[in-house]
Parts: sequence; structure tokens; C-alpha cells
Amino acid sequence: MYRTISPTKIKNRRGEQTRKAVVERIGFVISEQELFSYEKGDYKPSQKKLPYLLQALDCTFDDISEPYELAVPV
Repeated sequence: MYRTISPTKIKNRRGEQTRKAVVERIGFVISEQELFSYEKGDYKPSQKKLPYLLQALDCTFDDISEPYELAVPV
């Protein structure tokens, strides 16, 4: 099954923490602006940055993604 990252789940996972606190935890490998863009749904994290995002949010890929159907509409 294919999964896609959910901006809402990223934002919910961050909770009451500031974006700065989240990115500071991983040494600012991801910027506050990038995190904001992920939460807004403008951008998806690259394969290179995704592991850092998961570490910053202390979660797994399944925690911030949801199933996505790839079937061709009939």
C-alpha cells in the first residue's frame, strides 16, 4: 500500500511545541520555514530530510502519513 505524508498529521504531531524547538532538536538540519511549508502542505520533505523530520517529531513515517489509493479511476 502506498502512503502519502499528511500536513495535518505533521502539525498535530508537533502539538504545542514551537517550530523552533522542533528543528533545534535536530541541529537545524530542517529550517523553521521548511517545517512550516510541510505543515501547510506546500512541500513534502525530501528523502534526505525525512529521517530528520521523523527524529525531530519523535515518530515513525506511519505516524505522519496516511494510505493513498493509486488505482486509476474508472
